[in-house]
Amino acid sequence: NGLPYSANPCLRAEYDWAPSRSYAPGLYINTRINTANPGPVSAHWSLPGPGNCVDASSYSDKGCAYNYGWNAAADALNTATASVGTAARPLSWWLDVETANSWNGTAGCQQLNRAGLHRLPARPGHGDGNPTDDWGMWTDIATGPHTVCFGAVVGYNSPGCQTVTVNAGALTTVTATFATNPSAVGQGGVGFLRAVTSPALPSQITITPGAGSPYIADSWGLNWLKLPPGSYTVSFSHVQGYTEPAPQTVAITADTITTLTGTFTQRGSLRVITSPAVAGTIFVDGIARNDWGMWTDILTGSHTVCFGPAAGKATTPACQPATVNAGATTTVTGAYS
Repeated sequence: NGLPYSANPCLRAEYDWAPSRSYAPGLYINTRINTANPGPVSAHWSLPGPGNCVDASSYSDKGCAYNYGWNAAADALNTATASVGTAARPLSWWLDVETANSWNGTAGCQQLNRAGLHRLPARPGHGDGNPTDDWGMWTDIATGPHTVCFGAVVGYNSPGCQTVTVNAGALTTVTATFATNPSAVGQGGVGFLRAVTSPALPSQITITPGAGSPYIADSWGLNWLKLPPGSYTVSFSHVQGYTEPAPQTVAITADTITTLTGTFTQRGSLRVITSPAVAGTIFVDGIARNDWGMWTDILTGSHTVCFGPAAGKATTPACQPATVNAGATTTVTGAYS
């Protein structure tokens, strides 16, 4: 009777047995994820999720299988949260596995189905179930409460989730203490995303799953982040003094490392001064930039600086060419008289 999206009439007897186990459950979830594959006959099979569901009419689509497990866990988590609040996530979850075993589709789909189920309650993230990085993370996020969770690691028991509050301008630190357990298994059916910035820069990395919404991952780079197979778009935020790379789309494959580099191009600084200081409009390459003066980083190369008229001044300076070099400041002065 361990069907997702439903009640289990055997729950009382099962729960009476469960507390005697080494890791007594705090919450119960109906799964049937690893003992039956409903495939396209289920309305839940084609629901969107972090996996890349290509053919929702197939029993063997790995992305659909992952999303089915993910969404079943999300439904159980939402139900539990509605009952006990945010305390539901850090509790130990009991996955009801049926003894009658059947599976339509491939073994790979079955593995990904379980992976989707396991990862939603325990994935690292900010309370929205999104994986941020492996080993650790340090980045700026929106202020307010966040729930930080930790995925499975071979040889260790993962700690429970922690709820923290991030305050404006302040650093909040979360430490996860893993307990040794030689029989503990890691996350299965996932690939690894290694991302670096070149040169190394504190750019914030955003990940957009093929069928999901963008979310903040980490800054500087990603340390072999575990992700379910599928398509992802990786974006890098702007860093002062550099031009950021265009977003890149990568395909994550199970048990495979995918590496990408965000190559930033260094810019130069252009400072424009009006002399004497007047409210003349400054144009760079035909675009009005500011009045009185300007100082900002800009693409390297040749530019044209022009000046607009200023009240009380009979003579407006002529346009001037300016060459901007990487990492250097070019100064242009417009003399009014």
